[in-house]
Amino acid sequence: MLLAYKDRDAVGLTTTLATALRSSLAVAATTAGEAPLVVAVPSTRSASRRRGYDPLLRLARAAGCRPVPSALMHVRAVRDSVGLTAADRADNLAGALAVRDDLGPCLRGRTVVIIDDVVTTGATLTEAARALRAVGATVPCAAVIAATRRRGDKGHE
Repeated sequence: MLLAYKDRDAVGLTTTLATALRSSLAVAATTAGEAPLVVAVPSTRSASRRRGYDPLLRLARAAGCRPVPSALMHVRAVRDSVGLTAADRADNLAGALAVRDDLGPCLRGRTVVIIDDVVTTGATLTEAARALRAVGATVPCAAVIAATRRRGDKGHE
């Protein structure tokens, strides 16, 4: 569903995917304790340009969520992660994200929940958390819409 939404502009899936994100955010907010700020993992510039929008931000708005605008940014190019091993994904993303200079002071000392559409190995969420923690934010958890099934993992549906 996410691939159809993101890559084939299946906007009819917006409500369903936004509902899933809203549910995940509710659990994350409970885990975070206080009223957390929400920061979205950004799409790459080339992906946003190709699509004409950032699909995660569109879903966040449809879920009634207002993430901190453009808090994270890509500071270097990354390869498409499809087909990469977990180690290659981590290497590909290491140091790729940073908090905008003007937002660092606003995030310092705040509790932040990261949102992303799908988690595969956790490399993107790890990199986003690293960048946010580097400016003094507390990142107790993340909210995602879906998780990729790991090879040999028969316990998740």
